[in-house]
Amino acid sequence: MTAILSNISLLTSQIYDLYFTFRATSWTKTVLKAVPVLSLGLLSVIGDMHPALTAALLFGALGDVALSREVDRNFLIGLAAFLIGHLCYIALFTTSGAVGFNVSAGVWHMAPITLIILIGVWVYRRLYHQFGALKAPIFIYVLASLLLGAAALFQPLSSPYVWAIMGALLFIFSNILLAFDLFGDIRPPRICRVTASVLWFCYWLGQCLILVGYSGWL
Repeated sequence: MTAILSNISLLTSQIYDLYFTFRATSWTKTVLKAVPVLSLGLLSVIGDMHPALTAALLFGALGDVALSREVDRNFLIGLAAFLIGHLCYIALFTTSGAVGFNVSAGVWHMAPITLIILIGVWVYRRLYHQFGALKAPIFIYVLASLLLGAAALFQPLSSPYVWAIMGALLFIFSNILLAFDLFGDIRPPRICRVTASVLWFCYWLGQCLILVGYSGWL
């Protein structure tokens, strides 16, 4: 079953990335967007992995469904689902018993955390006027993303946790791309296609790597 779900996640993710990221809303697109991360969530369930990991993946799949539908209410549902997913990942990183902070490694931890905070502040300020009435909920979401990055960077720099660190950073990068995709300046269609494809790849691969880091497979 593990191999089946892994292949389903990989195959549907590739189909969505290559053929549907730039297409108009449809139920086919919604299903193909939801299945990859839902399959990862089911892998976590059958593998009896950390409950926070399972919850994060399942809420991510719910967010994928909501954001694939072009209705303002669905955007708020998707934002809430991803916010809960972020909080679950933070719980995973801080309660798994793998926190690796120590004084001698302080520079390694604080330098990239500071960089992530600066990037988060820049993105929020850059798009602030485009957020409209969503300024407050998006601020909360950005804060959760920063906390997610900080929590991930306190994991040990050794296998398998290094995979989870890379996954979290890819996930955060996909958040940045999503912010510019939803609220940034209008770009040529060809550029939009490229960014949508890169966004999806980073989002899906990021969650795959977090799963691998906490799966016990390595």
